[in-house]
Amino acid sequence: MKLNYQNYLLGLVLCCSFLTYSQVGVNTTNPQAQLDVVASNPSSPNTTDGFLVPRIDTFPVANPTASQQGMLVYLTTTVGVNTPGFYYWDNTSTTWKPIAATSTTNDWSVIGNSGTVSGTNFIGTTDNQALDIRTNNVLKVRITTKGQIEVLNTGDSVFIGQNAGANDDSTNNDNVFIGRDAGFSAVNITNNVAIGTNALRNNNSNGFNIAIGTSSLMNSTNNQNVAIGHNSFMNSTAYGGTAVGYFSGRNVTTGEQNSFFGALSGISTTTGYANTYIGFQSGQLNTTGNQNSFFGRNSGRSNTSGQEILLWVIMLDFPILQEVPMFISEIIQVKITVLVVVMYFLVTKLEQLKRVAINFILTTPTQLILSFLVISPPM
Repeated sequence: MKLNYQNYLLGLVLCCSFLTYSQVGVNTTNPQAQLDVVASNPSSPNTTDGFLVPRIDTFPVANPTASQQGMLVYLTTTVGVNTPGFYYWDNTSTTWKPIAATSTTNDWSVIGNSGTVSGTNFIGTTDNQALDIRTNNVLKVRITTKGQIEVLNTGDSVFIGQNAGANDDSTNNDNVFIGRDAGFSAVNITNNVAIGTNALRNNNSNGFNIAIGTSSLMNSTNNQNVAIGHNSFMNSTAYGGTAVGYFSGRNVTTGEQNSFFGALSGISTTTGYANTYIGFQSGQLNTTGNQNSFFGRNSGRSNTSGQEILLWVIMLDFPILQEVPMFISEIIQVKITVLVVVMYFLVTKLEQLKRVAINFILTTPTQLILSFLVISPPM
């Protein structure tokens, strides 16, 4: 009996060793792994030749633990953003992660695609639904079925371009910044429109500005300004000004309520205020003069700091001059300058007039140009 017990114990030990270190084979007597499942006929498999992992309709309410790291399941329904498919438990991120499907030629890769055909391959939807683009899982851009591009943020603003509106605080600012560095410094100023590289770049103090053109209102720190044109009001820190044209009012600093219309108009003005210049290079040399009014090309160009009203060029047509012989009209085309002591009806401040210069030029047999200069003494 003692020998039988010894045999029994020996057999038990051998059995435990087999169970501990053996491999399991299904449809094979020579398993090549801990678990080796072989199809009944690899070249012509049956419908039951396969391995089924646990199928679930939803993920467990309680998360698995580190002991279940890598546990595999198959999700049969859509749960939130998770579509049906294989998932494994990643305990490091405490999430169920999908096992990505094998990439095909119809997939868009996050590192780029090759061999695409313009007009054939695309990113988008094939039904009547808008295309949404998110960052940090928050909707930022939507392309609608009408072709609208909606740029969305919590502050009702639109920013397009590198660093455009880069420092906006996303409150209700209602700004539109388009172009590289447009509105770059703006944090919580409101109701501004800046279009162009560096337009309204450094303003973080006031709103209600319109800047259109490269570097227009670039260094502005005030409000209620309109600048349209390359470098227009580029250095202005004043308020209530209007500059339209290439380099118009470029060097204005603190001069307020100026109105410049025309390329290079008011380009030298710095601190002069309440000036009105209309025409190419009008008021070009005026720096500190106030309350000037210049109308016409190059008008007031020699004025540097005085106060005057300049009206330039009125064109009149006289059909009767068609009867004038050509040689006579050529003689009349000589510029005549007449100084007149009084012409009160030309300006509103009649008592301030000093002199009036009138020029007549007959440019064609039917067109007469009348230009006149009215100068008032400094206030």
